[in-house]
Amino acid sequence: MRHGTPVRVSEWSSVSVAGQLDDEQRAAIEQAAETWRGINGLSASPLSFSGSHGDTLCACQYVGVVEVFGATVEIYPKLDKRLLALETPYL
Repeated sequence: MRHGTPVRVSEWSSVSVAGQLDDEQRAAIEQAAETWRGINGLSASPLSFSGSHGDTLCACQYVGVVEVFGATVEIYPKLDKRLLALETPYL
């Protein structure tokens, strides 16, 4: 993943991360999400990877930011999903 280029996803949706995250970053994101799940007593992890090669990042009910090994994942509220299609979602 290029530094400074976050993966943006809204809760209850998914996004392709093919070519954006390496195996180390994916494992670290999964570990961070699992730690978050455990600390907060959640029944399911807030982030997961799916697809035949693990190229799809899925977000559940939670919003926030995960930063690991030069990778940043920003999870937006589902109501902001349309903003993610814009080049600069902070307008």
